[in-house]
Amino acid sequence: MRRNVYKNSMLFIGAIVLSGAVYSASVDKEELATDCKYLGNNLSQLAATNTKEYCSVDVSHAGAVMKLSGEYIEKNRIHSATETLKLVHKTLEHVKSETWSCVYFSSLVIPYIEEVKHIIDQLEVIHGKLSK
Repeated sequence: MRRNVYKNSMLFIGAIVLSGAVYSASVDKEELATDCKYLGNNLSQLAATNTKEYCSVDVSHAGAVMKLSGEYIEKNRIHSATETLKLVHKTLEHVKSETWSCVYFSSLVIPYIEEVKHIIDQLEVIHGKLSK
């Protein structure tokens, strides 16, 4: 009897762990595409708030490329989306580092950098699954 309870407990725990691993491994591409478009729109709006500053063009460009990445994800062009997001990440990192010429934007782009990095990581997981 005790052995049966132990065996059932182990099966139950194993099922929970397995379902959690499957749930965490599944990445919703539609959600990532929506996130890219949303962040792209936000970056474009952010750029429009201070068009006189030198870096507003960079922020606006990052927003446009971010939206393009969302379209790539929708078309299942994961590698292209990842590469364009890396360009967005590099552009926003540049804006962040230019504290002397991008006073207004340098601190405002930090949350976007983190979000872009997160999306890149998720897309690389998807790309790795697709290449296997």
